[in-house]
Amino acid sequence: MPTDWSYYCALTYPTARVHTLGPTVDDTSLSRSSSSGSSSILGWKSLPNHFQHLHTSLHSEFPFPPNFFAAVVVRFLPAMPESQLAHILAECKRVLYPGGHVEISGLDLDLANMGSRARRGVRELKTRLHLADGSVCLKPASDTMQLLLGRRGFANLNRCVVGVPVAGAVPSSSSSPSSSPPRRDDVADVDFAELIKDQSPEGDEGISNMVARVGRWWYSRSYETGVAISGGSGGTTTTTTASMWHDKALLKECEQRRTTFKLLICYAQKPLVETRRTASV
Repeated sequence: MPTDWSYYCALTYPTARVHTLGPTVDDTSLSRSSSSGSSSILGWKSLPNHFQHLHTSLHSEFPFPPNFFAAVVVRFLPAMPESQLAHILAECKRVLYPGGHVEISGLDLDLANMGSRARRGVRELKTRLHLADGSVCLKPASDTMQLLLGRRGFANLNRCVVGVPVAGAVPSSSSSPSSSPPRRDDVADVDFAELIKDQSPEGDEGISNMVARVGRWWYSRSYETGVAISGGSGGTTTTTTASMWHDKALLKECEQRRTTFKLLICYAQKPLVETRRTASV
């Protein structure tokens, strides 16, 4: 899970021990064991119940013994082969004690209510993902996750798919700066608590814009990060990481069509007693 989110969990639940896996950790303190001193997380105040662990490969086993956790949270995995997703869920089940739960959050690659620009952008992104790794799973992550949870022997699956807006209010290019107030989406430092207190229509718009920005950030983190495109002129070739969300016309289309991300939120339970398969003779 992301370090900032796990830190928040540790801060909110001081009696729980929260461990986070990631490809990087805070430079000031590498992964520590429960017997070592507290660590500094990204410059925040260290917490005695928060632990970082360097885990550079999702193909390898989690650095925990079996039956270690009461709950495992998997948030917004990057695009990967289905076999790798199956391995991650198998590891989640291994480290859970019987009766423990796994919680999964993730976005589908396809969007709901797409227009022509969005369909083209998603199609180009799928092409880039396939060229980068021909085995990457391009099927809806929500369907794949639920299927794999069943195959891995999890029980009591509960799930929902939530529509998250792709874009809030996108100003028309023909509007003048003096004719409309500045958008909250353009403000770098926005206090979400203040937006919640604001009961005006402008406050609702600010919340929608912030939710849309977070959704686009998670989508890019899951599918666009690390997928490069090549281009250039004058005999030179440059490689950059492009985001479809840089296209203002695309965002305007998504706003007009009410295009949404498909966010899966689900949890399942490791059975108290594993089902044994027997053959009748």
